[in-house]
Amino acid sequence: MLFPKSFDLTAAQNWQQLKGLALPLAISEFHERHPGLLVVLTDSVHHSRVLESEIALCNEADDIKVLHFPIWDTLPYDVFSPNPDIVSERMKFLAEISTVKQNAVVVMPAQNLMQKLPNKDFIIGRSLNIKVGEQFDLHRWRSLFEKNGYIHVNEVREAGEFVVRGGVLDLFPMGGLDAFRIELFDDEIESIRIFDTDTQLTIKETDVIQVMPANEFPFDDQARELFLSRFREWFDVDTRKNTLYQDVRKSIKFSGIEQYLPMFHPELADIFDYLPKDAVFIHCQQTAPILKTWEKQIHARYEDRRHDIQRPILAPNDIYLAADNTYSDILNFQNIWINQKQSSNDSRVEHDFESQLPPRFQTDKHPDLVTFCDQQKHRLLITADSLGRQDLILNKLKSAKNKFKIFNSIQEFIDSNSERGVCIAAIENGVFLKQQNLVILDEGCLFGQRVTRNHTVKKYKANPEDIISNLTDLHLDSPIVHIDHGVGRYRGLKMMDYDGEAEYLEVEYFGGDKLFVPVSSLHLVSRYSGASEENAPWHKLGSEVWAKAKQKAAKKVKDVAAELLSLYAQREAAGGQAMRLNPEEYSQFCDGFPFDETEDQLNAISAVIKDMQAPTHMDRVICGDVGFGKTEIALRAAFIAANEGKQVVLLIPTTLLAQQHYDNFVDRFAPFPIKVELLSRFVSGKDTKSILAACENGQADIVIGTHKLIQKGIKFKNLGLVIIDEEHRFGVKQKDRLKQLKADVDFLTLTATPIPRTLNSALSGLRDLSIIATPPKARLTIKTQVIEWQNSVINEACTREIQRGGQVYFLHNEVQTIEQMAESIQKINPSARVRVAHGQMNEKELQSVMVDFYKQRFNILVCTTIIESGIDIPSANTIIINRADKLGLAQLHQLRGRVGRSHHKAFAFMIIPSWKSITKDAKKRLEAIESLEDLGAGFTLATHDMEIRGSGELLGEEQSGQIQSIGFSLYCDMLERAVAALKNGEEIDILNDETNHIDIELNIPALIPDEYIFDVYTRLTFYKRMNNAKTPEALDEIKVELIDRFGPMPDQAQNLFYVLKFKQKAQKLNIKSMVMNEEYADIKFAKQSDELFTKLIQLLQKQPESFNPLPQNGLRYTGDFLLAEQRIDAIHHLFDILQS
Repeated sequence: MLFPKSFDLTAAQNWQQLKGLALPLAISEFHERHPGLLVVLTDSVHHSRVLESEIALCNEADDIKVLHFPIWDTLPYDVFSPNPDIVSERMKFLAEISTVKQNAVVVMPAQNLMQKLPNKDFIIGRSLNIKVGEQFDLHRWRSLFEKNGYIHVNEVREAGEFVVRGGVLDLFPMGGLDAFRIELFDDEIESIRIFDTDTQLTIKETDVIQVMPANEFPFDDQARELFLSRFREWFDVDTRKNTLYQDVRKSIKFSGIEQYLPMFHPELADIFDYLPKDAVFIHCQQTAPILKTWEKQIHARYEDRRHDIQRPILAPNDIYLAADNTYSDILNFQNIWINQKQSSNDSRVEHDFESQLPPRFQTDKHPDLVTFCDQQKHRLLITADSLGRQDLILNKLKSAKNKFKIFNSIQEFIDSNSERGVCIAAIENGVFLKQQNLVILDEGCLFGQRVTRNHTVKKYKANPEDIISNLTDLHLDSPIVHIDHGVGRYRGLKMMDYDGEAEYLEVEYFGGDKLFVPVSSLHLVSRYSGASEENAPWHKLGSEVWAKAKQKAAKKVKDVAAELLSLYAQREAAGGQAMRLNPEEYSQFCDGFPFDETEDQLNAISAVIKDMQAPTHMDRVICGDVGFGKTEIALRAAFIAANEGKQVVLLIPTTLLAQQHYDNFVDRFAPFPIKVELLSRFVSGKDTKSILAACENGQADIVIGTHKLIQKGIKFKNLGLVIIDEEHRFGVKQKDRLKQLKADVDFLTLTATPIPRTLNSALSGLRDLSIIATPPKARLTIKTQVIEWQNSVINEACTREIQRGGQVYFLHNEVQTIEQMAESIQKINPSARVRVAHGQMNEKELQSVMVDFYKQRFNILVCTTIIESGIDIPSANTIIINRADKLGLAQLHQLRGRVGRSHHKAFAFMIIPSWKSITKDAKKRLEAIESLEDLGAGFTLATHDMEIRGSGELLGEEQSGQIQSIGFSLYCDMLERAVAALKNGEEIDILNDETNHIDIELNIPALIPDEYIFDVYTRLTFYKRMNNAKTPEALDEIKVELIDRFGPMPDQAQNLFYVLKFKQKAQKLNIKSMVMNEEYADIKFAKQSDELFTKLIQLLQKQPESFNPLPQNGLRYTGDFLLAEQRIDAIHHLFDILQS
């Protein structure tokens, strides 16, 4: 299709004008016509991943493999080990490339070519196959697994682990996604089953497993002996004191051990040893400069680290090939260059593909999506990222002139004669192929950007009110609030059939009366929070108690709203200086951030910039879990202020964390003329004096420190911004001092778990709120377990972490007994190196211990809660909290966040004496922390905390009384509406506003059937989210998610979406209710505008056979409405008339 038939495919080539999807299409076609091994070189990991996926999508031949060879996600000479998933993927690649002869496309970053590798004999010789029915000597296989680098544990959780229990062996091989359970009968394999590492339950059977080495280096006795002898020979250090040498001697793989690969192998290979001589290289970018740049980075990092006697390193040529030699080796193969200029004396065969990036739908140029597609004169294929997105696109294009047909793949459409098509293919860029008369559009062409979703964090991406009123945690007999009828008890979902099957939420009220709420009205219901379940009120249906409670709360809400408005007025009146942003310098500063910002981060940054540019003072709370990127927002805000000549104060709760923030800030601000200072206990008296002077005369631009910074007597020349990390860690006096500062400067508060007082003031609009609920891409959930003390479990947890090169926090919050505890831990783990840290230690000693832990000079830190807001230690990925029952929920959440800062799976063990001996509240706290492993659970934890402790001590008794009587969600909802009314100068009528809901009853089945979503709580959550959706687009997003997760949607669920969309339209048209049957629909209007009244008169005059007036602002629409489709079409038709 893309190449002329006469094109010479065997020569060196230049491919020009390859844009978007044209590149993977060209590679696929070339490989089909010229079988063999293709090596596609890119400039980055991201580009490689995208290209690998797109080549696979463009290639329909099942016998052609598309392989990705990832580069380590660490820097040269790094002290951290690569992500285990990347190690696993590399081992799988090396095993496959060792045996593959033909028909493979390999995609990799060009830098990978320079890295030395284990030789083929090591990979092939240590790859094992296990089959059902084979003889299996358990003792022999156990030693083979250990020789291959697998770790024996008590319970398999990660790749590279195994356990033997009687005649059962659990194993998680490298290079795979599944763990396996092998059952023996005598010495024969009876069955192999895949099992879930979380539940430990088996899922399905299989026949064969391939087991690859766990690492790129051997770690058996022979390999370790080779390492130790080479270490003594190659490095001039005292091996008795060297932690690397001693770790390997004790069979411990230290973090960053991969950088010592040559010391474990008698000899190494490189990628060219794995490739056939007729392999073809495709250069997507200029390979030679990429290799040169990588070589410079390797040598720079070598020079930077070569003098560390604690961690001696190998010379670059021991681990890497030289860039020039690597490029010379490539030129021995056939090469193809993409979009690169050719010199006049070059003998490469050139081909111009004449491809362009595809047209894009633009709202300012095209009236709608259908018109945009109809205007395309070429064959048109639209690709969707998923089944749900495909369904959405097809719905939007129903009225297109040329009907869109569904295809299974891109190639199937290309080979067909169809003019219009749609298929599922998650591509990054489409293409316009002029010669082939073909346009392929990706989702970004239609919607401005590809819609990326992460279902696990979806519920945290909404407003905080939605998070709190979410019904996810609802269980049978939970207290539940109905806006009209008060607090009852949830009794489950019930299916009923009243002229159309529907599902109802059953609420029981005091005395046994029951209320059935249709699922299309779940916006009227919320989970009760405000007191513990036992103390929640239980109202009688139809009594005046609820009405009085609401009236009393409404009165109080008006007072609070007036108070808030007064504070707003003070903030507005106080004014403030709008800060200007220098786009060029700001962009340069942002380039120093080495990661991709998450969507939530970008939203929070935009909000902060908007606040700082406004002529009023900022008071914003940034709420995001530990490690979600709040510091980056603080850095950017500080830059804007300091660059504008304002001084910035960053207030940190602990000295150690202040030091780490200081190091980060100094590093990021190094290229700019901005002076960063640190004020803490570790700073000498003389230095403190000069820093204070610099604050007063304006020479200090950014000052980082603990509460010392806000003592009386400290003066600033031009303070413009105060950033507070974890406000709840500061005392009352310090908070009062902050309040005095607040009147004059911008305020930014960072918090991981919002204590409900902060939460409430943010929700009520007293403070602006940004939520960062999306974890960074590499962040994994933290596996949390509550256990009773057992030496074997503690030994297992520590050994697992240390053997994978990590470190352990052991939290023991009693200074008096901490030394004895450290001794006990040392006895349980004899090979570990254990140290102690607590707040009563000498400051310099404490700092020394923390620095040694950071530099991995010991494995286990026995410590107090001093680490709660401690420094980041990416290699510490297990935390054991002794007597977790004595700690608060916010504290447990914060402590758990100390681990999981890298790409390794993290573990948190909460130790209690026994379930029987702890208090009821402690039990609830621990159940809450164990159940909320989701990243971004801070908000949910805050509301749990309020339920466990009661809202009184957190929100003040007066507000607390109202919250307890009507529930937190309804209280916040009332307050928000009262504030909005006052702001707009409207009369506050909270009680009438809230009951203003719309009833639409089409008498057709409208529900999510239980055969579609079996789990009742999942159904409830979706019902609630659908009811809370404010726009058709929000409903579409939920619909897409449902289809992606549960498959094509049944008619009853489609009907429910129609009903909810009709409610949204009805609200705009002031429709109060609509009841429909087989013959007519009765519509009642709440109030009629002059414009609407005129339309109704015209309707009655033009179509008297279909429309008739009814008393009290009513309209009857008559017709043949026997089928559900007829009723839906009729309502669409009516709304089109009323909205025209």
